[in-house]
Amino acid sequence: MISIIHLKFRADKRKAGQETRFKSFGYPLTNYLCLAFLGGILYVMYLTDGLRISVYLIPVWLAVLGISYRLRQKNAVPALQGGSVSVQ
Repeated sequence: MISIIHLKFRADKRKAGQETRFKSFGYPLTNYLCLAFLGGILYVMYLTDGLRISVYLIPVWLAVLGISYRLRQKNAVPALQGGSVSVQ
């Protein structure tokens, strides 16, 4: 997930004409290597009979997380409702 977000972040920055202060080593090759490695792990898990169900349930788990996040955000209360902050 972080690799995908990093690729999108850098693409958006490039489109906006901005340059990031921290230069990621090997960008974008390292992001694609990471994604390929994770894909390989999923493939090996799929080939292992006892782990195949885990590969099938990943999309279900991601959907549960996404729906839970949306529901929580919808019912969230802003942190600074009164606008006053006490610093001690």
